[in-house]
Amino acid sequence: MEKARQLELGMALPEIDPAIFDPPWTYRFTPDGLVEENGRYRYVYGFLSRLFGCWEIDRATNKSREIVPKPIALSRHGRFVEKCPPWHPRLGGGINDHPARWQLEAKAAFAGFFSDIPPRMRKLAGSMGPYRWVALDLMWQVPEFAHFIDQEIFNDRQQYVYACLSLASIAGESRAMRRRIAEAIMNRKRSKVLTSLTGTACTKSTVNTICKLGDELLPGSVYRNIARAMKIPKAAKVLRHLEIISPEVPETLLDIPECYRLPNLFALCEEEPCSPRSMLTDIVEISNALHYEDRRRCTSALREVKDFFDLEAWCIRWQSVAQYRRPFPKPPIPGDDQLRPITDNRTLRREGRRMRNCVADYTEGILSKNAYLYHWSGTESATVMLENDGERSWHLAEVHGPGNSELCAWTHYLIAQRVWWQCRIMLGLCDEPPPQMPGTETSRRGHIVMDRSQTDVA
Repeated sequence: MEKARQLELGMALPEIDPAIFDPPWTYRFTPDGLVEENGRYRYVYGFLSRLFGCWEIDRATNKSREIVPKPIALSRHGRFVEKCPPWHPRLGGGINDHPARWQLEAKAAFAGFFSDIPPRMRKLAGSMGPYRWVALDLMWQVPEFAHFIDQEIFNDRQQYVYACLSLASIAGESRAMRRRIAEAIMNRKRSKVLTSLTGTACTKSTVNTICKLGDELLPGSVYRNIARAMKIPKAAKVLRHLEIISPEVPETLLDIPECYRLPNLFALCEEEPCSPRSMLTDIVEISNALHYEDRRRCTSALREVKDFFDLEAWCIRWQSVAQYRRPFPKPPIPGDDQLRPITDNRTLRREGRRMRNCVADYTEGILSKNAYLYHWSGTESATVMLENDGERSWHLAEVHGPGNSELCAWTHYLIAQRVWWQCRIMLGLCDEPPPQMPGTETSRRGHIVMDRSQTDVA
């Protein structure tokens, strides 16, 4: 019978002399199914037309147990798929290290085994993802289950069946328990079945929401998240408004603050090709960076977003506001009454307007601790910039008057001397000689070096 099936499927194997090569495995068909002999263990795969199932027999102890094979090689349309790498129902794709002859014999044997299953039932089982073998078992134990699945798929409500199988972890249950679960799925009120499986009170609305998850079988955590989200009024409103729900949306709804659970926002997430969680996380980060006085206006503006152009404009605007409000790092030197550090964005912009320069463009440099600015209020007003030229040092980089004008030599000397004094006398970090008074050989642009690791002392 095995040879006949191999010839029928075009998978006949070359003959090998048993005296030369006697493999430890054999496949043979009986009137009741397929038997796989493999060393110590014997595996029996029962035909659907007889007693369907898979049993492992320990030949040493003569004990047997029923097992559920790994996802079987059936396509969504119920056709046997010759997978690459080689596939085995018990070992999955893990038989690459086994002899090539065994791989060929396994494919031929299981192709013949699945040919015994009616095409309609193979097609129904093919849509069940990792529960294909379980679906065949349930259709054998409860014949009405095949018609039930067919009707659910026709009505686009197969997610209810998928949710029950996934939440119940049905592959790990006994044969009798799998039968009871199938009967409950078919006959009991759906909301009560989901309530018992999720541990969260479910309603008809929860069942309808689960059916918006598409036609792919998903992990049980996705269905539990929907049940939990439907207990939160704002999250439930969002889920009811969406026509198709991405598996990431329920978890995101549970994680983000309540004020950002907006229907228009999640409608955009469904159109976004990238991860909805990533987009919503960016929005939350921008909002959290805002001053508490700005957050209410930020949320109100977010409600008006209708498309991605609006969302991009919203992000640009409120990122700018968040950056404007963001506090600057601690100054590298403390300054004094004349040399005052610019410690926030508002003061920095005021400095730019007062001195008619572009210091407002240095916000990123200040926040990244690559530069710091001060205002000098001596006889001549000036903007003073210190730059970080390495991992541990700062130096006096630029000094300019109003409109980036040049300062007199004496004012430049006073500023350089003040910076050197604060580094050397107050912190003891400057190894350079002090700047010289105008008219000496010292360059007008003194180089003041300080240890950045000690700046917090200031």
